[in-house]
Amino acid sequence: MKILAIVILLVAAMIGVLFSVLNSDTVMLKYYFGSLELPLSLALVSALAAGVLLGVLSALCMVLKLRSENTKLKKEIRIVEKEVSNLRRLPLKDMN
Repeated sequence: MKILAIVILLVAAMIGVLFSVLNSDTVMLKYYFGSLELPLSLALVSALAAGVLLGVLSALCMVLKLRSENTKLKKEIRIVEKEVSNLRRLPLKDMN
């Protein structure tokens, strides 16, 4: 399994190097405060990394919200189970 992970890592590194070599042209990145000249590969990888980071942060917010709701529901279940247990202990009264 470790060998497979190493092979996949090496293939990804080779693809990354090839991508960098094939996209070595410089591009002008203009933003609000000025401009910056970067290699195309670095600009693309930076945009990809920013997108991944925003996606992870977005998912993290949802996970934390769901985890909070899960904790609340587990607490509610414990309370209801305790109530049911107490009701089962009560003696039955005759209707007659």
